[in-house]
Amino acid sequence: MLMIKMIRKVELHPETQKRVRQGHPWITKDSFTDKFPVEEDFLLGGNTLFLHDPHHKLIKGRVWKHPFLEKSFSKEQFSLELFERISCAIKKRIDLNLQRERDNFYLIFSEIDLLPGLKVLHVKDKIFIQIYALFWEKYREILTAHLQKVLCLFWPQKTFSLFIQYRLQNKIDVNNPAAKERFIIKEYGIGLYYDLSLSVDAGIYTDMSSIRQELLPYFSESQNILNLYAHTGAFSLLALKCGEKKRVVSVDLSKKYLKALEENLSLNPDLLIPRGNTHENRCTSVEEYLRLAIKNKKECFDLIISDPSSCSSDGSKLSKAIASQIDSLALLHKLLTDNGHVILFLNTHKITLHAFKTKIAKAIAAKGMHFSEVKYLSMSKDCPISKNFPEGNYIKGVILRKLR
Repeated sequence: MLMIKMIRKVELHPETQKRVRQGHPWITKDSFTDKFPVEEDFLLGGNTLFLHDPHHKLIKGRVWKHPFLEKSFSKEQFSLELFERISCAIKKRIDLNLQRERDNFYLIFSEIDLLPGLKVLHVKDKIFIQIYALFWEKYREILTAHLQKVLCLFWPQKTFSLFIQYRLQNKIDVNNPAAKERFIIKEYGIGLYYDLSLSVDAGIYTDMSSIRQELLPYFSESQNILNLYAHTGAFSLLALKCGEKKRVVSVDLSKKYLKALEENLSLNPDLLIPRGNTHENRCTSVEEYLRLAIKNKKECFDLIISDPSSCSSDGSKLSKAIASQIDSLALLHKLLTDNGHVILFLNTHKITLHAFKTKIAKAIAAKGMHFSEVKYLSMSKDCPISKNFPEGNYIKGVILRKLR
């Protein structure tokens, strides 16, 4: 049974109150949060009702309702609001008709859907409830009951299996071994293995799915494509899908991921010989590959994709992805054909798109490179973003075109 006591009032830092009024959904750790009563799940700061998460290292509260002007807050009210928010979020995704194009998409994307610290991922006939705040572990029973009810309302003919994933501190714990089953999904006509034994991302980043679709025209107009930090090859396979007589080179330091890439290729035999396409895996660091490619003067590409994780590895040390992207840009410039495109991604909320663009512009000017900015990329569709919540805009990309 859901139990909610009378809401305790606490004092928020003035800067926190200001951010919340502007639409930011987090109460982060400070001297004020240190005084919050640990045992309380809901707290009221000013006219902000928030979910309390005392065990999170940084985020101590997540806004549930602002402004909150009622005199009381009952367990029935919380349950009703939770059901309504789940229903609204899932209906938005159904209206997008994402299931026509892919088996994997988000039904709930945390703060953007007013369900803070919670994501729900649809993968074929499985539903992964991704918990980023321990608050939801306490209310798992009512959460799963509401979710099952909403799923039955929208998909009355389908049966889903629900699994909990704990995504705190970038670690994953699946509470049921069946969730680790490897199975095949489809995305934009490509078959891909979904394999939780690989890592937290299961071999494919669903939050990048809408971006992959946005890049299809660039794959179609390019014949020689270089995919750096290739991971399990979603970009590489889509490039092969978009035409004939293409050459795709995938570079990654991980033998595990390149093996997974080859397995994904084996699921799609029509992408190679029938189309006259070729694919090459290069198991090496990006830095080493670029250095040798330029030294040998044999490589030239129409399209280069550089999508490192938040940290990129050269085999002996870790360097920040932003530095790696900026440092490699001059090398990528040398490998591009005239009018070729390079697509740079940054996967962190700690650097804004504006800061990323500024750093790229400075590097282009300093090295005398001839690039023009074409387009900026960010999450969309099932993973929307908000200007009031920059931490939610953690994936950003810049498309550059090499001038003649």
